[in-house]
Amino acid sequence: MLNESNRKRRGRLILPVGIAFALLLFVVTASAQEESTEGADEAASEDASASVEGEAEASWPQAEAEADVEGEAGLSTEDVPLEDEALPEEGAADDESPDKDVEEIVVTGSRIGRNNLDEYAHIEVVSSEDITLSGTATMDELLTKMPSVTLQGLNKNNNNGGQGLAFIDLRNLGTGRTLILINNRRFVPSGPGGSVDINAIPTSMIERVEVLLDGASAIYGSDAIGGVINFILKDDFDGFQVDVNGGISTYGDAGETQVSATMGGNHDHGNLTLNFTYYHREPLLQRDREWAEVPIAFEAYVTDDEGNPTDEVMQIIGSSNPPWGRAWAADGSSYAFKPDDGKSYVPWDNNYDAGHRYNYGEESFMIGGMDRFSITGLGTYELAEFAKAYMEGSYTHRESLTQMAPIPVGFGSNAWPNPLRVPLTNPYIPQDFYDDLSDANKAAGYIDMFKRFREIGNRQWESAANTFRLLLGVKGNILSDDYTWDVYGSYGKNRSLSTMHNAASLTRIQQTLDPDVCAQFANLGCQPFDGFGDNTLSQGVVDYVKTSEKDLTEWVLGQIGAAITAKPFDLPGGPFAAVVGGEARWEEGFYRPDFLVSGGDSGSNLGDPTEGGYNAQEVFAEVSLPLVKDIPGIHSLTLDLAGRFSAYDTFGSAFTYRAGMAYAPIADVKVRGVFSTAFRAPSINDLYGGSVEDFPSVQDPCQNHGAEGVDPVIKENCESQGVPGDFVPTGAGQIRTLRGANPELDAETARVFDVGLVFTPTFLPKSWQASLTVDYYNIVLEEAITQLDVQLMVDTCYKSQGLEHPFCDFVLARTSTHDISMLKATKFNIGLIETSGFDTTINLGIPVWKLRVLLGWNANYLLSFKEINTEEEEPEDDDPDVEQQLRDDKAEREEYAGEIGFNGGTYAHWRWNIQAGLSGTSWRWINKLRYIGEADRTDLNPETYPTPGVPSVMYWDTSASYLWKGLTIVVGCQNVLDKDPPFLPEGGQNANTQTYDFVGRYIYGRLGYRF
Repeated sequence: MLNESNRKRRGRLILPVGIAFALLLFVVTASAQEESTEGADEAASEDASASVEGEAEASWPQAEAEADVEGEAGLSTEDVPLEDEALPEEGAADDESPDKDVEEIVVTGSRIGRNNLDEYAHIEVVSSEDITLSGTATMDELLTKMPSVTLQGLNKNNNNGGQGLAFIDLRNLGTGRTLILINNRRFVPSGPGGSVDINAIPTSMIERVEVLLDGASAIYGSDAIGGVINFILKDDFDGFQVDVNGGISTYGDAGETQVSATMGGNHDHGNLTLNFTYYHREPLLQRDREWAEVPIAFEAYVTDDEGNPTDEVMQIIGSSNPPWGRAWAADGSSYAFKPDDGKSYVPWDNNYDAGHRYNYGEESFMIGGMDRFSITGLGTYELAEFAKAYMEGSYTHRESLTQMAPIPVGFGSNAWPNPLRVPLTNPYIPQDFYDDLSDANKAAGYIDMFKRFREIGNRQWESAANTFRLLLGVKGNILSDDYTWDVYGSYGKNRSLSTMHNAASLTRIQQTLDPDVCAQFANLGCQPFDGFGDNTLSQGVVDYVKTSEKDLTEWVLGQIGAAITAKPFDLPGGPFAAVVGGEARWEEGFYRPDFLVSGGDSGSNLGDPTEGGYNAQEVFAEVSLPLVKDIPGIHSLTLDLAGRFSAYDTFGSAFTYRAGMAYAPIADVKVRGVFSTAFRAPSINDLYGGSVEDFPSVQDPCQNHGAEGVDPVIKENCESQGVPGDFVPTGAGQIRTLRGANPELDAETARVFDVGLVFTPTFLPKSWQASLTVDYYNIVLEEAITQLDVQLMVDTCYKSQGLEHPFCDFVLARTSTHDISMLKATKFNIGLIETSGFDTTINLGIPVWKLRVLLGWNANYLLSFKEINTEEEEPEDDDPDVEQQLRDDKAEREEYAGEIGFNGGTYAHWRWNIQAGLSGTSWRWINKLRYIGEADRTDLNPETYPTPGVPSVMYWDTSASYLWKGLTIVVGCQNVLDKDPPFLPEGGQNANTQTYDFVGRYIYGRLGYRF
């Protein structure tokens, strides 16, 4: 997958890693042997009983004590009972007494140790068993299939700029508004936006994943607006376990392999658990899927002479920047350098069938390749009867490779929209082409040109990243377990070097075009440009212009914290509990692009350096008030209150609070609710990020402005700039846009409201584990950090009399070809997002003879998602005119629910999973149906666009597992019916691959053994 130098470098790692592995194995084994005589009987007893995780123990279907959370559509055994005791399933190896106390643990969304059964928040859980049965080796693949997890983040399909990272998003609010925790504490980010690469966490070390689906800033601070994803790691493993899992599509590609070894030992004073994991992923080429082989950039109905749409469909396929080159004469006539009828060129034909456009999908990856190695360790050591030290450490090394078609110069680079200008004195211009030029074109003395440099090779981004984290802490009690304390500190660093191979220097390309200029640099190797045609560029020119680009990023997170928890007295409903504490956190980092990129000499997109940091100090408190229990009309009533004060050295301070309630009028029914305020501090990228270049598709208001019915103000403005009435933009309407930061940004603020009903019918047998939950959520995000909408910006500018609107300052002048030269989009606190919906789960586990029938439904209904760039308050930023105009011009909310974004995720109303399975004492068979509802396009008129949206889609997954003593065997298949993603022409892969399965039928297996 990686180039030869990196293969050698990886090979040099094998010996030291092997030695370290052997030494650690020896230490753990020796530690385990020291206690083997006195602990043998206890260990044998533990092995005979069913494990909470169900991992390599007596029975998959063993019921678990932590049962108040909703699991993934019934797959987890953690998800249903709401009584105060564990409910062992029929056939379980251990007959636990129903009166046995349930262990109190710290659940996500609270810092107070409590029984999950008393929890008032909406939490979904992915257990270690879920991970095992899914066959997945990366957490993004599993989490993004949950209806509550939306799909606006990065996943393995992000070949263009993804660099192997995986970011997760809740509630469509963006990855920066979803907080990622490891054992209830923050993890080092992998980018300037503060997002965490969740695939830096090895799946084999995950005990469970808790997904909290409400705002939790009062508990955890910034970023917890959409919710919290908390990865709980295994910290008391005793034994040695090896797991090998992998999969491959039925097309014979997209293979994945993972090998992991977990070892742990208990001793008189604690435990040490270690894990080594290696993961490998093969790349998948876009051309290997028929539906994605030829990218469709645009599709529309052909119109008749009167402008009415007909039944005929026009498709613009591929790129207008081909390897053979495209030229414009001074009069605007366009040509392709493709031989035909004895000529070296032909008049340009935009129809793909003519063979002039280029299929860039042939060389692009759909999935990037990856190799990842990680070491994870957790340990505890009892210092005294009242104090215990603990440690969490991890190191991950990742190498990833992505690939795209050869670099385009002219259109699609930061030279756009200024094409390559070739003097007619260039000796390699084909003679017949020169001869056929008109006298006027010859008099101009030049031609303009696009050229994709296939001779240089495909663009490849090779990324090598190291992520390190160490957390040390001490916790204990004061006199009794009713008074506990915890002090910790952590440090994490992520450092990544990304190298783009087969890049090109724009300066040197320009030098080669003019033979007189090139002669001045002959001593450096300059040779005149001779790329008029496919694969015609000489090696001398290639060697002169070819280069590579290296981008370096580094992000550091440090934090210290302390908390005291007390249960000083009892209330009528149970013990009063409170926790108070404080935390200090600092984050800093930089992004240093290659000097070619920052200096504007790169054929890739322009990017400026980013560097900065911030620190925060916070204090918090939380109390639990079990007010009443077991009186007529009140089976139980508990209130929870939390508050946090945060002080940042960037924007100032924020106070957030949270109030939760759990009320059960009878044992069968519980009403739960949470109201909270939340915030997100502006990230380093928001505050200090340099300008970043991209090329969004923008409808130019001056396109065909001479036609009837065009706004006369727009027509007048276009004419004042010399734009002809029949103007059609070059390059399918993509406009170079610089997006920048703003150091004056304030924090985003949110109000989050959740209310739900939990029904656990006591009239059904307890062994059925029946439950129904329905939760309504409503989130209002204000002062959202957002950039000016470029389409709105351009439209508003050209609708203003005399181009005097403040937005016109961000719409720069036009080029000689009348295209808009560049747009500028700066970040402001001007956004407002409102979203609401329902989460529903139904779970049943019905014992039938010696078996259990498992049924579940886990659904999300998106009721509304509205986004506007307006606010009611008066502007306070340095540029109030821009903000006020934006508020005035964009006063109506834009509803996205039921729609699908262009090149983004889906806002489909319905997403649900139905699950049906059958389990015995040592085996389980699960079938899952995954449904994504239909969605309309957000930006196109269905009367003129042949594909105004996508239909609903349902996928079928199946898996089976078998447990025999210490051996675990899992086999499964995802997308059994091999469904292609729904067609959606978007200029990339003809489908929204962030949302839908795109690999096809995928078979996998896992073999694990514990001893």
